[in-house]
Amino acid sequence: MISITAKWPPLMNHKGFNLLELLVTVTIIGILAMIAYPSYVGHTTKTRRAEAMSILLQDAGFMERYYTENGCYRNRGTDRLCGTDDDTNPTLPFIRSPAEGSTIFYNITLDNAGTAATGTSFILTATPRTGTSQSNDGTLTIDNNGQHGWSKNPSGNKQSWQ
Repeated sequence: MISITAKWPPLMNHKGFNLLELLVTVTIIGILAMIAYPSYVGHTTKTRRAEAMSILLQDAGFMERYYTENGCYRNRGTDRLCGTDDDTNPTLPFIRSPAEGSTIFYNITLDNAGTAATGTSFILTATPRTGTSQSNDGTLTIDNNGQHGWSKNPSGNKQSWQ
C-alpha cells in the first residue's frame, strides 16, 4: 500500500510579501518618520538662525572697520559732519541670510533711528522672512557694543542669542 502524506501548508515557491508583513513595515517606517521629522525641522531652523548670527557678526565687523576709517557709523553728508540730517547709512556687505542662494530666510537691516541717527551707534537686525520656515523664529539683533539679542530666546533673556 502506498501512502501519500500532504504537508500543510503546501510548499510553494513564495516570492514577495504578504499584506501583513507590508503593513507592519509601513507602520514602523511611519513611526520612525514621526519621531525624526520634528528633529530635522528643529535642526534646520537652528542652522539657519546660526547662519544669520554669523552674517550679523560679519556686518558688525564691517561697521566697526567703517567707524575706524570714518569716525562715524554713517556716511557723512555734504557738510562732512557726523550726525546731521544729510547723513546716510553705509551699504552693508550682507543684507540677507543666507548670503547666497535663491531662498532668503532673514533680511538684514541697519537701524538709523533714535540714537543711531547720530552716527555714534548702530543696531543691526536680522528679521525672519515671512512665508519661510523661519517666519516664526524671532528677530536677531547686535549693536555697536557687541550686545546681541533674540526676541524668541527660550531662556526669556531677550538680550542674548544663547
